[in-house]
Amino acid sequence: MGQVSVREPVQGDPMLKVFTLSLLGLLLLASPSPAQTVEQRITNKWWTGNRNYPIGSTTSFSFTEVLFDGRYIWVGNFNGKSVSKIDPVYGTVIGTYATPGNVSGIIFDGENIWATNRFSGSITKIRASTGAILGTYAVGSGPQSFAFDGAWLYVTLCDANQVAKVNPSTGVVAAKFSSGGSNPYGITFDGVNLWVSNAGSSGLKKLNTAGTVVATVATPSVTVYSVFDGTYIWVTNQTANSVTKIVAATAAVIGSYPVGTRPGGIDSDGTYVYVANQTSNTVSVLRSSNGSLLKTIPVGAAPLDVASDGISLWTANNMTNAISRR
Repeated sequence: MGQVSVREPVQGDPMLKVFTLSLLGLLLLASPSPAQTVEQRITNKWWTGNRNYPIGSTTSFSFTEVLFDGRYIWVGNFNGKSVSKIDPVYGTVIGTYATPGNVSGIIFDGENIWATNRFSGSITKIRASTGAILGTYAVGSGPQSFAFDGAWLYVTLCDANQVAKVNPSTGVVAAKFSSGGSNPYGITFDGVNLWVSNAGSSGLKKLNTAGTVVATVATPSVTVYSVFDGTYIWVTNQTANSVTKIVAATAAVIGSYPVGTRPGGIDSDGTYVYVANQTSNTVSVLRSSNGSLLKTIPVGAAPLDVASDGISLWTANNMTNAISRR
């Protein structure tokens, strides 16, 4: 460590150089090393903590989906028939808001949180800032998951093998079209097209926003959820214990990469891909550039979904009344 002059240097004083170089040395020592990359933080430092945050009672809550709205964490509670809002800094529950049905999917439209009521054939709109319930709207049989293109909501109707196109201002269904397979679960918008995972049939479907199938991508097994990283679609192959990377523009398959057992929910920050592995109780972290496995992180029991807030990972644990932060 360099020395620090205790007297104030003046212009032309030979000690000015000593003072300046010593101060620069201290600043460099205090600053993160240029070699300390995000990847090194992942492997060496990130998620070393093991924190679980209870929400509700053990018998009434099981969590299905989690998202970050830019300020708060939101989680869908299936058995609890509600959506909870969590402060990501302290892990405290800001509020839990009742819905008419079992929540299987949630999405943020920039202002509101939407929840699917799986067995009630409806979706519920919640004001994100206040938690006020703004309305519940009929959409069709078995609403499961959402996508949002900035103007329209798209809802997979698992029991009807359809996708509903919904006006987010009114909650009115403008159109319904085939999902291209059976039991549609996850749906993702890539900026141009929709990608639908049909859990009851093989292959990932690429649809335009009018509902026309423009491509079918062969996958190692049935798929459940997907994410767009800005260039590629990543989809979880639930029974093959892998994820597949696809060029969104062309539907060309880049490759499939092993993860944990029974992968489901998936998230990406554009640099890394995060996969919730339901039966191995872990999250796999992959490099989006080449699909290589960077780290496997233990989380809570039966994680169905994962979301990154830019600092930590959060998982929706289906077999407990707690969400995990790593």
